Amino acid sequence: MLLPSSCSTFRWSIAENLVETCIKASHRPLFGDWIGSLHSYAAVEHEPPKLRLTIDIRPLPDDLITHARCDFGYDAAGEITSAKLIGQSFVGRLVREQGRWLGQFTIGGEISGSMENVLRIGLSLLCEARGDLLLHASAVEREGAVYVFSGPSGAGKTTIATELTAGATPVALERVVLRIRDRDHIEVHSTPFSDPTRVLLGPRVGRMARLCFIEQADRHACDPLAPFAAVQRLFAQTLVCSRRQGQLTRTLDAVSRVAETGRCMRLLFCRDPGFWNMIV
Repeated sequence: MLLPSSCSTFRWSIAENLVETCIKASHRPLFGDWIGSLHSYAAVEHEPPKLRLTIDIRPLPDDLITHARCDFGYDAAGEITSAKLIGQSFVGRLVREQGRWLGQFTIGGEISGSMENVLRIGLSLLCEARGDLLLHASAVEREGAVYVFSGPSGAGKTTIATELTAGATPVALERVVLRIRDRDHIEVHSTPFSDPTRVLLGPRVGRMARLCFIEQADRHACDPLAPFAAVQRLFAQTLVCSRRQGQLTRTLDAVSRVAETGRCMRLLFCRDPGFWNMIV
């Protein structure tokens, strides 16, 4: 896909908060499949976005940026007010103004991967500020309920969401946002981070029925997780950028609230859909 030379804006929504990305390019670069995934989550909204990223795509010398880091600025209360992002192929800054994150980035090299890094960090900061969780997980919708499958890379999240659905509908393949309404109501929201060869049509949102921490095995088995064990696994799979007490306390509180719902379990599975009978 070729990116138009004029500014192109893509949006996706998470409940009432909108994320907007404005992409500027002066030389019509070959952008890759990732932007197609972002296209599939385009949403038309009239409210102002809470996170806005303006990304200027232009060639950069290969040796201009030689390392990657994220430096945060804080106010007197310890809240993050800015984030300076420097990586192998991008450099930019996020600034928080009146409850919104504004950002400008210059991209070069591996463009699509850099954009995804920037957006993940920005979305993570937005989730931390709101008490939501950006979780490394896939999700599928079955009979009006959403089942979330979390685990490290290679655990089988995408396999479950694309090959072992047993008629369920994929919601997300790589990252989901968990919004905690109350103990019995946790919303699962899709994000545009997924395998670009399997673009999902979204955005999608649904009510969480189960959160399964998955492990591949030669048999199916399912056991409920005690809250402490669930907290450990949840925190390990949550994208957290901040290291300050205020943000970490908010994230830990969200993790604890999800763990205490009784909906978290350990799922052993082999490559057939027989495990569904254990979790539905």
